[in-house]
Amino acid sequence: MNNKIKDISLDAISRFTGIFPLVLSMCVCAGMGTIAGVILACMAVLLSAGFEQKKMMPVFTSFLIAVFTLNMYGPSALSAAVIFCGILLIISAPAHKKLNEYFRSPAIPSAMLATALSVTVLFTTDYFGIGATGAIPKTMIESYLSLGFHPNWRGVLYGTIVMVIMITFPRKFKNACKILSAAFLGLIATVLLNLWLNPSDMITAIKEVGTFSFADYKDTFILPVTSQPSAVLNGIMCGFALYFTVFYSLSLISAGKKDYMLCGAANAALGFVTCGFIPSEINKKNYVSSFAAAILTGLVAFIFKDFIARIPVHSCAVVLIVGAWNSVKWSELKNVFKSVKGIVCLISVVLAYLFTGAVYGTLITVVISVLYVKIFSNKSNA
Repeated sequence: MNNKIKDISLDAISRFTGIFPLVLSMCVCAGMGTIAGVILACMAVLLSAGFEQKKMMPVFTSFLIAVFTLNMYGPSALSAAVIFCGILLIISAPAHKKLNEYFRSPAIPSAMLATALSVTVLFTTDYFGIGATGAIPKTMIESYLSLGFHPNWRGVLYGTIVMVIMITFPRKFKNACKILSAAFLGLIATVLLNLWLNPSDMITAIKEVGTFSFADYKDTFILPVTSQPSAVLNGIMCGFALYFTVFYSLSLISAGKKDYMLCGAANAALGFVTCGFIPSEINKKNYVSSFAAAILTGLVAFIFKDFIARIPVHSCAVVLIVGAWNSVKWSELKNVFKSVKGIVCLISVVLAYLFTGAVYGTLITVVISVLYVKIFSNKSNA
């Protein structure tokens, strides 16, 4: 009995430390605030009972799509995108195995690299405290060139500490990393350092994540009821892009229609923070530990809300940047360079992401992937 309690407790802590830092960092860097990070983290750990999150880039690609949709078209468009993504998943369920073949091309690992580059370009401003703005990498780079390189060195220190921890800790302490994620330890270390260097939040020298307040709830999670049809139309366009990132996750599993629908619903519901969930073995311990992890998330957020508010945004940005690069499948990317057509494919996808952003970059990648499979697969079969 004691061993079961111990296992459930360790599993709950592992889910909390693994999911909370990523979701919080995503919501903070997206401008949604700490309340969104806490609520979505609770939902994510609850969903983790029936699913396990694999090392997949779509979680970051979906995040970039959501950030673009939110910043350009507002929360109504984002809600419409998630709903439309879910509708597409239902429609495509009967034919999902036939559609899987179109996601077997050099365009997919190329998109992983393009996503990591995009995350780095878009959130280096938060890492260095530059104050640049831009919805896509191209405009962000132009903003960097316009503003010049004037980093906040204290913020750079915090972010670099997180980077060192996230790179070295999993390699040196593999067993401990299964319980306490490197991202979680990085945020803890830098917030403690920040509290020491900046005792008062009134005279802080850096940008922090801000206070934990339920006053932002209404503005953060708004239903797609709007008087502007353009918001819904833009949301549908972004929903297409979100759908393809979710579908790619589902294309990697050899499951039946039931698993596809269940997993698709989970990914669509929290597309920009949990995309990459695939079915795992479900048992009572999973449900108990995920429920305990959700309670732990809520309690930590409430009890330590003032502590969480002092987390440097610089640290959150590095969690995203390092996480994105860690999710690149280097073995698959290595195969891209074995042929000229693979290299051309990679260059095309990377340029598409850098010049058009995650939404159009994803749609262009899908077109390239389909054409690649159609053209070269037909030639090989002839």
